[in-house]
Amino acid sequence: MAVTIIEDVPGGHGWSSLGRFLAVCIGVALLVTGALAAVLPLGALVLYGSNIVEGVENTPPSATGLGQLLLLAAVAVVFPVVGLRVIRGRRLLGLYLRKFGFGDTTRTVSFALKSAAGRSLRLVTLDDAMVVPIGAGAGKRRVAAGVWILMGGLAAIVIFYLCGGGYDADAQRNLDEAINSADSTAERFLAGPMIAIINALAFAVAVFFVCLVVVIMAVALGAHRAARRAERAASRALTSQHEVGGAARQLAAAARKTFAPRLMVVAVPTAFWQQAIRGLAGVCDIVVIDVSNPTDALLWEVRNIKPMFAGRWILVGARDRVAVLADERVALTGTPQGLLAKMLDGERILAYGPGPDDVRHFAGALRRAIAEVGRR
Repeated sequence: MAVTIIEDVPGGHGWSSLGRFLAVCIGVALLVTGALAAVLPLGALVLYGSNIVEGVENTPPSATGLGQLLLLAAVAVVFPVVGLRVIRGRRLLGLYLRKFGFGDTTRTVSFALKSAAGRSLRLVTLDDAMVVPIGAGAGKRRVAAGVWILMGGLAAIVIFYLCGGGYDADAQRNLDEAINSADSTAERFLAGPMIAIINALAFAVAVFFVCLVVVIMAVALGAHRAARRAERAASRALTSQHEVGGAARQLAAAARKTFAPRLMVVAVPTAFWQQAIRGLAGVCDIVVIDVSNPTDALLWEVRNIKPMFAGRWILVGARDRVAVLADERVALTGTPQGLLAKMLDGERILAYGPGPDDVRHFAGALRRAIAEVGRR
């Protein structure tokens, strides 16, 4: 068997996409349920604190009422966590290995991996200043900040209306208008309690709205902070070999978070780059290797990575550079290409070209290849 050069990877069946869609719908439903469940316990706390400030004695809740509040509070905590994990799904951590300083192929594969690193994949690679870290995305931070500001403004308006006299003035005006428009004494007598009930319901709705807005603000603030942490975690530098193990575990933990950097870049001195690759490979699920340029470093990587990732690695390469590996006669030579071809006997290499159309096609094929490995 020789090396097989492929130009495309067939897509998977549609059931996986349908399952992913249903999982996202379930996750969103859990998030919404958790947010709504948080409103009543939060409203109870607001009312309790308001009574303390005004000097009104709080009536202790019944055992049933307290149990219901605790149940809602538990739902408000647990459901969003579960919902986020359902939306996130199974996330893979991949190791991206390529030749340092090899600009053309690095740019091509990095662009394709940026497209492929979606919800289900996070990547880590070693640094040579050619690959730019990709965090959680500045757009997500801006959206979270915008939601927080908008919700804060709405909450401030409603609170000012309730506490600044606007609500009291409207309630009194509604009562006066109802009494003045009554045609009989009996209608005037009934108007007062009816308007009082309506005003109380309006007040309860306003308080409910404020509590819901506060919950949304808390979620948006948490998302903004998580996105900032993901940006900071997108790059790091190691100065000692003893840091490799801890760094690998931290990167694996960061990749599992809801807001995680899509491509993490680790700066490693040449003195212990091999130990760094072993440490990072130990926490990764898949590996993407660019085999365009068969250097001694690449031969070492293939020799050591292949036993660890049998069936879970993706080989890519520039079309004009890897075509020679498909020739069975090359494996019989002692050249670097021959040694690489011998190591990769029976494997397939996903080729890419230099043109813009080739790069976009390669990005889609690489995304499908990653999905194929993820289903194994």
